[in-house]
Amino acid sequence: MLSALLTPLRARFDLSPRLQTSPLPVSDDEDDSDLAPENFARDVLIELMRNSVERLKTTEELRSKLEVLSEIHRIMLENACTKEVFCECDGFIVIISVLSSLHVKTESPIVEPEEQVSSDILEAARLIFVIASEAMHDHVSNSQYFQQHVGYESLSQALQPFVTDVRHFDQALGFLLSLALHDFSLSSLFSTLRGIAYDDLSEHVNQVESRLKLIAQPGALKILWNLLPDFPQDPMLHYVFYKLLERLAAVSHRNQVILCDLGLLGPLFDTFCNEKGDDSRTVRERKIMQKLLRRILDMGASTTQTRYIFQRSVKEDNSLDTDILEVIRAGIKARWPDHFSLERRATMSFTELNVKGLPTAGFTFMIWLRIEKRPAHGLYFDGVLADTAAWPYPRPEMTSKEGVYMIGDDSDEARMSWSVASAYVISKPLGELTPRFVQHLGPRYTGSFQSPVLAKFLTYEAATSLNIFLATLRPNDVTGLAKNVKKGIDIDESQIVFALNISTFGHVVDRPSEAQKVDNIVQGRKNDGDVLAVRSSCVDNAVWEIGGAAVPMRLIQLANTQHELSRTLGILTDSLRNSWQNSEDMERIRGYEILAVILRQKSELINMTSFETLFEFIGMNFSMPDHSTITNMVAYRVIALDFELWSHTREDIQRVHLEHFVTLIRSSRYKRFNVKQRLSKVGLMRRLLFVWQTPWYHGDNFSLLLDAMRAVTETLCSVDDTIKPIVSYLAANLHDVAQDASSPRSVISRIDSDNSREKAEQILDMFMSVLASSKECYDRPPGVVAAQVLRLIALCLKATPSFSRKFELVSGWTILKTVLPYAWDRNVHVAAFALLQGEADTTRSDDAPVVVCPSIVPAILASLNRALRSVGHGLSVLHELDQNGDAGESESVAEALLEALVNLQSSSPTFREVFRSQLTTQVFLEAFKAYVDALSSAPEITSRTINLMDKLMHFGLTLALDNAVNGSQKRDILNILQTADLVVNRDSSSTSTIDPALVADRRSVRNIIVGARLSMQVSERTVQKSIARIHEWRKVIIVSERKRLRKNVLDLRENYRQASRLQDWLTPLTSERGLWETPGLKRLWKLDKTEGPYRARKRMESDGEQVASFKVGPSDGLRNIEEPILDDQSLFHVEVPPWEQSYEIAATDAEDNRQLAEDVIEDKHRRVRHELEPGDVIEAISTVARVTGVDSSPGLLIFGRTHLYMMDGLVENEDGEVIDAQDAPRMLLVVPGSILELDGKQGAQRWPYDQSVISSANVFTQP
Repeated sequence: MLSALLTPLRARFDLSPRLQTSPLPVSDDEDDSDLAPENFARDVLIELMRNSVERLKTTEELRSKLEVLSEIHRIMLENACTKEVFCECDGFIVIISVLSSLHVKTESPIVEPEEQVSSDILEAARLIFVIASEAMHDHVSNSQYFQQHVGYESLSQALQPFVTDVRHFDQALGFLLSLALHDFSLSSLFSTLRGIAYDDLSEHVNQVESRLKLIAQPGALKILWNLLPDFPQDPMLHYVFYKLLERLAAVSHRNQVILCDLGLLGPLFDTFCNEKGDDSRTVRERKIMQKLLRRILDMGASTTQTRYIFQRSVKEDNSLDTDILEVIRAGIKARWPDHFSLERRATMSFTELNVKGLPTAGFTFMIWLRIEKRPAHGLYFDGVLADTAAWPYPRPEMTSKEGVYMIGDDSDEARMSWSVASAYVISKPLGELTPRFVQHLGPRYTGSFQSPVLAKFLTYEAATSLNIFLATLRPNDVTGLAKNVKKGIDIDESQIVFALNISTFGHVVDRPSEAQKVDNIVQGRKNDGDVLAVRSSCVDNAVWEIGGAAVPMRLIQLANTQHELSRTLGILTDSLRNSWQNSEDMERIRGYEILAVILRQKSELINMTSFETLFEFIGMNFSMPDHSTITNMVAYRVIALDFELWSHTREDIQRVHLEHFVTLIRSSRYKRFNVKQRLSKVGLMRRLLFVWQTPWYHGDNFSLLLDAMRAVTETLCSVDDTIKPIVSYLAANLHDVAQDASSPRSVISRIDSDNSREKAEQILDMFMSVLASSKECYDRPPGVVAAQVLRLIALCLKATPSFSRKFELVSGWTILKTVLPYAWDRNVHVAAFALLQGEADTTRSDDAPVVVCPSIVPAILASLNRALRSVGHGLSVLHELDQNGDAGESESVAEALLEALVNLQSSSPTFREVFRSQLTTQVFLEAFKAYVDALSSAPEITSRTINLMDKLMHFGLTLALDNAVNGSQKRDILNILQTADLVVNRDSSSTSTIDPALVADRRSVRNIIVGARLSMQVSERTVQKSIARIHEWRKVIIVSERKRLRKNVLDLRENYRQASRLQDWLTPLTSERGLWETPGLKRLWKLDKTEGPYRARKRMESDGEQVASFKVGPSDGLRNIEEPILDDQSLFHVEVPPWEQSYEIAATDAEDNRQLAEDVIEDKHRRVRHELEPGDVIEAISTVARVTGVDSSPGLLIFGRTHLYMMDGLVENEDGEVIDAQDAPRMLLVVPGSILELDGKQGAQRWPYDQSVISSANVFTQP
């Protein structure tokens, strides 16, 4: 036994005989290094390994094999260099051979007990698996050698004796699991779980989850998988293995990638589908199988696999398999792009020659990565500038060198687990906003930014997010970024130092979801360490390849239960959410219109899950309503605004649908964007008013509809989009008007005309409440700002005498009258009266102050009005008007104002002339009357309030005695004075001491009668003309509203008819070789009606099947970046001053004001307009007849701008409207000598003008 140790030792051993190498001369240095103690010990272990493997080849006895196997394992653990020697000595082949012969009985003089033999066999098998696992662990070359030259198939065959032996079966499965995970503490797992009740298996497997780690040898798991069909009646084995695989996939992303690479998806899916009715499969087992399918599909599926899964989801009777729908729903949410998976020590590097340093102009580094396991460091980027640092830029070297760019960690202590989708190094610094746009392109984009239409790759959510961000930027920044998006990012391809992605970096296999170790050097690129290149074919991309958006649309069409509808809607929305290809395809086939038609037919199946699925795709966020917005305007306009659809759903869904308007407009943090960029483009108020006139909503939902209209009125307060539609509706419906007999009842049958007046009254009440409770559209500046503004106005008046008129042209004095009362304080008081008198200091006393700026007086009186109202109504009203106000302060303000006004009234003749303006006097009258009315109802009046009333009465009496004030206003002041005197002297029995003669009109009786008569005549004519004008205007509005209603109903009916006829999308799916080919369908063919030269028909067309033909028009930029819409409220609108307007009745003739009623344009060609080629316009149209033998069929001949059209089954009536031939008078359809056919198929043919070469004498057009 000691012969191996007594063999002469050598410092150098021959290499493997399988490697032919030429001997190299040995230098003295090498001799010295070989004689080092550590190298000597290593060489001893290498020689011992060689001898042990050779002994194992010749050993026959089981005990001897155990000793040799133990020795090999010990040597391998002492030094990892012996792993390579073990492989070179054909160690893998030897241990596989030993494993296959363990059950072969050998003749021996000593007969051992059967239990001992069985134990020795299991121990030998365990050592073999341990040696194989240790030899391949962290040794890439050994792993590759085993897979390529030995193979797991050989290992599987060698295990057959163990599998067929009941005693060793569970232990053999444990060895395979331990080999896969490089952890032999799990070798007894299956044998331990064998004695546990089936219901408790899940709990015990969960206890083992903490010991599960990265898969080291996936081939061992594949052997386990292949053994399952051989034991169909073993539920414990199936359940435990499925559970282990599912938990392994959840441990790490790398495990998930490896399991997908094993090709388990196809067999697992077949087992899941074929054994659905098998009684031996428990419910728990099917659930864990479904869960495992979801884990695997999370990494995607190939096009072939996806096609097969969708095929199996539809049964032979066109019903849906709900279990498969659940699997598809989970798989289509997969978002993994092509990427590199890096574990522990792993690097990807790029070598550039002749480099003197970093680019002199700067550089940009961008990377898409996901960190699964990392050290304690925090990185927060996501396209946003997180931090800046000032550091000296590296200076270039004097000589060119080799530069290496490395991504990863090449240290032996590396423990990171992360994934990289793409990375770029660009030899120029990009703009501050460009990285944000690149981030919105998403990790699926792997191009080089050379496309001029990068916005094409944006999804709906990304485009909306970017637009919301742009709405917060300055106009210059918006223009710059929008230009880059529309015309491409300014990055020359030569400026890209390197671009790291699957297609350009490393060797990638062709099969989707395949992973392959990368260790190569190609064109300066090098990958080293544990790098896995993963090609993830997401299910939504595979859906686009097998049929596009029509595939999930077909599933929705076949749904027959609420659960099926909600799941199929989820499949559709998930296939569109992150795939710009499917989004384009959905728009191309007019999928949203088709979806609306399908949902109308299945409105009773729509539950809350279906509703939330649809509206979350559109942009609503039901978990956080304040994050709600509109991301997909096409779907929102076609589906969310289809009130007829949602009015046929359940009451709770109707309620949530109507409430979402309030959420978007009021509750969302993006309400400004929703209003300005989204809802302002859809004519929402006109839509709501149309719905209001229909009998679609009832009960509580009717009030919710009114609430939605209230919210729209408050926020979308646009003249053309909101105010004008409401006023027109009220004018047309507030009074009962007889229905026009000429209007066809079939057209207005959708309108609820019985309650039109009651509904209009509710709209009027809502409209008035909004106007009454609406907040001011101006800001309330602080007193300091107001005082400075008044001083600025005073300076402008001194510099330019015409400033007052210019300021009035922009409604400046009116704005001051509205804003100044809320900012009034002592400083504003001084500045206002200084502006009034045209001096900087109003404290000095002059004999006769002169009023320089009388336009400020209404603002001063308005401030007095507010102060008096605050005092009169008490502290509660004051708080309602101004939360920062105080009743005592208001009394001081009013008292100071009255004292200043009384002093000016008594000392300044020019101030008294200001009240010749009736408007100015009326402002004081309103303040005086409001204050007196408030005090008359007060239970108690303080002395200070009485003092304030005395000053107010004194000022009013001086105005009443002044000749500048109008006579009627004098009488009004007298009446208020008498009431005020009674309020002040309420406890006294004395009457008013004011003499009415002081304010009496002193004109003669004759002059009074003549003036009254002239006034009555002028007033009567004015009233008559005004009433006539109002009646004329109402008639115009009523006609316009009726036309609008008729147009809306006809458009609604035509849109539904057109969308219902859209069947082209279904043809590729159900036709021959389609995804769901109709079985047993007999296909017929016929000659095409198109005739060539000599009227010959040579082309065949399908009889009964439609050929898919979609018209692709120019892109509408639905996922493009839009420049923000400016806020109208931030702009000044110049109003026409009063003296520029004419108030004569002759100038307000109804004929000149018909613009109040919007001219409703009737589209008489709506029936055929959708058949036109994109961009074409109808130039001429005529009714014709197609004559075939003795049969004739009516049709239309349409001359477009670019094409010629022939459409069957349609005619043009006497009014020029296109209608169905069946609805037309017979006089239009008579062709002498022919039999009229009206029930034929309506076809449409079109030819470009450049293909029309001959027009014969028989009026025959030859394409």
